[in-house]
Amino acid sequence: MIQQLQEQLKNTKGDLQTAQRESTHDRKRVEIEKFKTKLNSASSRNESATKLFEARLNDELRIARDDLRQEETKRNCCCFVTNSSKGE
Repeated sequence: MIQQLQEQLKNTKGDLQTAQRESTHDRKRVEIEKFKTKLNSASSRNESATKLFEARLNDELRIARDDLRQEETKRNCCCFVTNSSKGE
């Protein structure tokens, strides 16, 4: 009888130790998943910010090109007027 109880206690301690290891492993897995979620969220925000930055940069580049074209048009127009008046 005592030997059976000792064996049962030994098995119970082993089961408890296994359950504790599984619980620890599960908690670590949950922490990892939470971290992955935060990392994915940060990554998504960075991608969005990068796309927005690129779009604004392209807007500025387009504006600068338009300004340059307008300046070239003004210069060409003035040169044409100046060259035209020389011929008259």
